[in-house]
Amino acid sequence: YSRQQRVAGKTVGKVWVFLDATERFRSEERIRASEEKYRTLFEESKDVVFISTPGGRFLDINQAGVDLFGFSSKEELLAADITRDLYLEPSDRDRAHRLLEEQGYIKDFQALARTKDGRPLVLLETTTTVRDPDGVIIAYRGILRDVAEQRRLEDQLRQVQRMESVGTLAGGIAHDFNNILSIAVGYLARLEGPEVS
Repeated sequence: YSRQQRVAGKTVGKVWVFLDATERFRSEERIRASEEKYRTLFEESKDVVFISTPGGRFLDINQAGVDLFGFSSKEELLAADITRDLYLEPSDRDRAHRLLEEQGYIKDFQALARTKDGRPLVLLETTTTVRDPDGVIIAYRGILRDVAEQRRLEDQLRQVQRMESVGTLAGGIAHDFNNILSIAVGYLARLEGPEVS
Protein backbone atom coordinates (compact mmCIF):
# COMPACT_ATOMS: atom_id res chain seq x y z
CA TYR A 1 0.00 0.00 0.00
CA SER A 2 1.12 3.61 -0.34
CA ARG A 3 0.84 6.78 1.68
CA GLN A 4 1.39 10.31 0.47
CA GLN A 5 4.26 12.22 2.07
CA ARG A 6 3.29 15.85 2.70
CA VAL A 7 5.47 18.76 3.80
CA ALA A 8 3.92 22.17 4.59
CA GLY A 9 0.66 21.05 3.02
CA LYS A 10 2.23 20.00 -0.26
CA THR A 11 2.60 16.46 -1.51
CA VAL A 12 6.29 15.80 -1.92
CA GLY A 13 6.17 12.10 -2.63
CA LYS A 14 4.75 8.74 -1.73
CA VAL A 15 5.92 6.16 0.71
CA TRP A 16 5.41 2.61 -0.43
CA VAL A 17 5.12 -0.17 2.14
CA PHE A 18 5.47 -3.78 1.05
CA LEU A 19 4.50 -6.63 3.34
CA ASP A 20 5.49 -10.23 2.87
CA ALA A 21 2.11 -12.04 2.83
CA THR A 22 3.55 -15.48 2.11
CA GLU A 23 2.87 -16.86 5.62
CA ARG A 24 -0.62 -15.39 5.68
CA PHE A 25 -1.32 -16.92 2.26
CA ARG A 26 -0.03 -20.32 3.45
CA SER A 27 -2.16 -20.15 6.59
CA GLU A 28 -5.25 -19.37 4.56
CA GLU A 29 -4.46 -22.27 2.23
CA ARG A 30 -4.10 -24.66 5.20
CA ILE A 31 -7.41 -23.47 6.63
CA ARG A 32 -9.14 -23.95 3.25
CA ALA A 33 -7.65 -27.44 2.87
CA SER A 34 -8.75 -28.39 6.40
CA GLU A 35 -12.27 -27.07 5.82
CA GLU A 36 -12.46 -28.96 2.53
CA LYS A 37 -11.30 -32.18 4.20
CA TYR A 38 -13.98 -31.95 6.89
CA ARG A 39 -16.67 -30.88 4.40
CA THR A 40 -15.82 -33.96 2.31
CA LEU A 41 -15.98 -36.19 5.40
CA PHE A 42 -19.34 -34.62 6.32
CA GLU A 43 -20.87 -34.98 2.87
CA GLU A 44 -19.54 -38.45 1.99
CA SER A 45 -20.36 -40.19 5.29
CA LYS A 46 -22.84 -43.03 4.86
CA ASP A 47 -24.18 -42.28 8.35
CA VAL A 48 -26.31 -39.20 8.85
CA VAL A 49 -24.18 -36.28 10.08
CA PHE A 50 -26.04 -33.20 11.26
CA ILE A 51 -25.99 -29.91 13.13
CA SER A 52 -29.31 -28.86 14.67
CA THR A 53 -30.79 -26.27 17.00
CA PRO A 54 -32.22 -27.08 20.43
CA GLY A 55 -35.49 -25.72 19.03
CA GLY A 56 -35.76 -28.57 16.54
CA ARG A 57 -34.41 -27.44 13.16
CA PHE A 58 -31.48 -28.80 11.20
CA LEU A 59 -28.83 -26.18 10.46
CA ASP A 60 -26.94 -28.59 8.21
CA ILE A 61 -27.30 -32.26 7.30
CA ASN A 62 -25.51 -34.46 4.79
CA GLN A 63 -27.01 -36.28 1.81
CA ALA A 64 -27.29 -39.51 3.84
CA GLY A 65 -29.82 -37.68 6.06
CA VAL A 66 -31.83 -36.42 3.11
CA ASP A 67 -31.92 -39.98 1.73
CA LEU A 68 -32.75 -41.63 5.06
CA PHE A 69 -35.66 -39.34 5.85
CA GLY A 70 -36.94 -39.51 2.24
CA PHE A 71 -36.93 -35.80 1.46
CA SER A 72 -36.46 -34.56 -2.09
CA SER A 73 -33.81 -31.98 -1.16
CA LYS A 74 -31.63 -30.77 1.67
CA GLU A 75 -33.53 -27.47 1.71
CA GLU A 76 -36.84 -29.28 2.23
CA LEU A 77 -35.39 -31.24 5.17
CA LEU A 78 -33.85 -28.08 6.69
CA ALA A 79 -37.38 -26.59 6.75
CA ALA A 80 -38.82 -29.59 8.64
CA ASP A 81 -39.64 -29.49 12.34
CA ILE A 82 -37.59 -32.37 13.77
CA THR A 83 -39.89 -33.18 16.68
CA ARG A 84 -43.17 -32.91 14.78
CA ASP A 85 -42.12 -34.23 11.37
CA LEU A 86 -39.50 -36.88 12.14
CA TYR A 87 -40.04 -38.37 15.60
CA LEU A 88 -42.69 -41.06 16.14
CA GLU A 89 -42.46 -40.41 19.88
CA PRO A 90 -41.78 -36.74 20.75
CA SER A 91 -40.94 -37.95 24.26
CA ASP A 92 -37.78 -39.56 22.78
CA ARG A 93 -36.54 -36.09 21.79
CA ASP A 94 -37.43 -34.73 25.24
CA ARG A 95 -35.37 -37.51 26.89
CA ALA A 96 -32.46 -36.80 24.54
CA HIS A 97 -32.65 -33.06 25.43
CA ARG A 98 -32.52 -33.82 29.15
CA LEU A 99 -29.50 -36.09 28.76
CA LEU A 100 -27.71 -33.57 26.55
CA GLU A 101 -28.28 -30.82 29.11
CA GLU A 102 -27.10 -33.03 31.99
CA GLN A 103 -24.13 -34.77 30.33
CA GLY A 104 -23.29 -32.65 27.30
CA TYR A 105 -23.57 -35.72 25.05
CA ILE A 106 -25.54 -38.88 24.28
CA LYS A 107 -24.13 -42.09 22.81
CA ASP A 108 -26.16 -44.74 20.97
CA PHE A 109 -29.43 -43.21 22.16
CA GLN A 110 -32.30 -45.17 20.58
CA ALA A 111 -35.25 -43.22 19.19
CA LEU A 112 -38.22 -44.10 17.01
CA ALA A 113 -38.52 -41.87 13.96
CA ARG A 114 -40.18 -41.87 10.55
CA THR A 115 -39.48 -40.93 6.98
CA LYS A 116 -41.37 -38.20 5.16
CA ASP A 117 -43.82 -40.84 3.86
CA GLY A 118 -44.30 -42.40 7.32
CA ARG A 119 -42.03 -45.48 7.11
CA PRO A 120 -40.77 -46.23 10.65
CA LEU A 121 -37.10 -45.90 11.54
CA VAL A 122 -35.17 -47.06 14.59
CA LEU A 123 -32.32 -44.59 15.07
CA LEU A 124 -29.18 -44.72 17.18
CA GLU A 125 -28.02 -41.19 17.91
CA THR A 126 -24.64 -40.02 19.15
CA THR A 127 -24.63 -36.26 19.74
CA THR A 128 -22.68 -33.56 21.56
CA THR A 129 -23.69 -30.05 22.56
CA VAL A 130 -22.25 -26.77 21.29
CA ARG A 131 -22.27 -24.05 23.94
CA ASP A 132 -21.72 -20.31 23.79
CA PRO A 133 -19.18 -18.59 26.10
CA ASP A 134 -21.86 -18.38 28.82
CA GLY A 135 -22.44 -22.14 28.72
CA VAL A 136 -25.82 -21.95 26.99
CA ILE A 137 -26.49 -24.75 24.49
CA ILE A 138 -26.77 -23.21 21.02
CA ALA A 139 -26.55 -26.30 18.80
CA TYR A 140 -26.21 -30.06 18.64
CA ARG A 141 -23.70 -31.92 16.45
CA GLY A 142 -24.31 -35.57 15.88
CA ILE A 143 -24.55 -38.78 13.92
CA LEU A 144 -27.66 -40.89 13.27
CA ARG A 145 -27.76 -44.50 12.11
CA ASP A 146 -30.90 -46.41 11.12
CA VAL A 147 -30.84 -49.82 12.82
CA ALA A 148 -34.42 -50.88 11.97
CA GLU A 149 -33.22 -53.72 9.70
CA GLN A 150 -30.70 -54.86 12.30
CA ARG A 151 -33.43 -54.87 14.99
CA ARG A 152 -35.75 -56.82 12.66
CA LEU A 153 -33.06 -59.46 12.07
CA GLU A 154 -32.35 -59.66 15.81
CA ASP A 155 -36.08 -60.19 16.46
CA GLN A 156 -36.18 -62.96 13.82
CA LEU A 157 -33.15 -64.62 15.41
CA ARG A 158 -34.80 -64.50 18.85
CA GLN A 159 -37.98 -66.00 17.36
CA VAL A 160 -35.98 -68.84 15.74
CA GLN A 161 -34.15 -69.47 19.02
CA ARG A 162 -37.48 -69.62 20.89
CA MET A 163 -38.87 -72.07 18.34
CA GLU A 164 -35.73 -74.20 18.63
CA SER A 165 -36.14 -74.18 22.41
CA VAL A 166 -39.78 -75.24 22.11
CA GLY A 167 -38.78 -77.97 19.65
CA THR A 168 -36.05 -79.22 21.99
CA LEU A 169 -38.48 -79.16 24.93
CA ALA A 170 -41.18 -80.98 22.93
CA GLY A 171 -38.64 -83.57 21.77
CA GLY A 172 -37.53 -84.13 25.37
CA ILE A 173 -41.11 -84.47 26.58
CA ALA A 174 -41.92 -86.92 23.74
CA HIS A 175 -38.81 -88.96 24.61
CA ASP A 176 -39.76 -89.04 28.32
CA PHE A 177 -43.37 -89.92 27.47
CA ASN A 178 -42.16 -92.72 25.18
CA ASN A 179 -40.03 -94.11 28.04
CA ILE A 180 -42.99 -94.01 30.45
CA LEU A 181 -45.24 -95.61 27.84
CA SER A 182 -42.69 -98.41 27.26
CA ILE A 183 -42.57 -99.14 30.99
CA ALA A 184 -46.38 -99.18 31.22
CA VAL A 185 -46.68 -101.54 28.25
CA GLY A 186 -44.07 -103.81 29.84
CA TYR A 187 -46.02 -103.98 33.12
CA LEU A 188 -49.26 -104.65 31.27
CA ALA A 189 -47.62 -107.52 29.42
CA ARG A 190 -46.48 -109.07 32.73
CA LEU A 191 -49.91 -108.66 34.29
CA GLU A 192 -51.58 -110.52 31.47
CA GLY A 193 -49.19 -113.37 32.09
CA PRO A 194 -48.44 -116.28 29.74
CA GLU A 195 -51.22 -117.39 27.48
CA VAL A 196 -52.77 -120.74 28.41
CA SER A 197 -53.85 -123.01 25.56
